Amino acid sequence: MRRLLTLGMMMVSWTAMAAPPSGDGICDALKGGTPGLHGLCVAYCVAQDLGNPDNAEKQSAFSLLNAYERKRGPGDPDMPCLAEVSREVPPPPEATCPCWTVETLRMALPEPTRCETGSDYMKAFQEGDTGSSVASLDFPISLFGRVCWLQDGINGSVDEQFVFGLDDGAVEGCKALWSYHAQSTSCPGL
Repeated sequence: MRRLLTLGMMMVSWTAMAAPPSGDGICDALKGGTPGLHGLCVAYCVAQDLGNPDNAEKQSAFSLLNAYERKRGPGDPDMPCLAEVSREVPPPPEATCPCWTVETLRMALPEPTRCETGSDYMKAFQEGDTGSSVASLDFPISLFGRVCWLQDGINGSVDEQFVFGLDDGAVEGCKALWSYHAQSTSCPGL
């Protein structure tokens, strides 16, 4: 009986290993093209479960699609399985922050190079040839130390914002918008 059970488990394992991921065939056209696109395509199509509207991994899939779009060159196709899955991406949260909006974060930090979070802070950085961009939120227990700061040191398209003495609602709004941007750009360090 033990041998039969072991043989059955081995067959299941071999079958699972031999089967290609569900997004592999649709992504074959990307093999040999821009490095990394094929893998992102397979991961995205698998995360979307090729059209399953009940998939709970929408944010993860959104991050994969965002990474694909950043890496995609002028001659590369759109994500191949988009025709088979919903093009909807999670909408930004309905929140407000005195230092940033989703759009100002996108302009100041389009591709953050590092994110840091702790029990009372959130920071995103992007280093560039012309300088650094920062989106920082500090919310320690002390009411006087709660600040948000946005600096666009890379392209200068966003005016610097520094707001001191944030209330609970502002802290929660800034957290929500910062988190959405960090996740949608796959910020390293999360």
